[in-house]
Amino acid sequence: GSADAGKSTLVGVLTQGELDNGRGRARLNTFRHLHEVQSGRTSSISHATLGFDSQGKVLNCFDMECNEEMHCTKLISLLDLA
Repeated sequence: GSADAGKSTLVGVLTQGELDNGRGRARLNTFRHLHEVQSGRTSSISHATLGFDSQGKVLNCFDMECNEEMHCTKLISLLDLA
């Protein structure tokens, strides 16, 4: 998607389980550098993982080891490229 389409916000909402506040709060967790927070623009690749159990229930965790420990039957990798 193009700039300002909401890609980072979508990744933030899906992985954090909370809605955005309309000012980009959800995307803050996808930023890796201070200048990204200050500018509101992603400049590096970020990776997030969504895990699901056999019933389709979301088992979000913030690192891959945790997803493996929770015995996820499905994992979805999300990449935010800029």
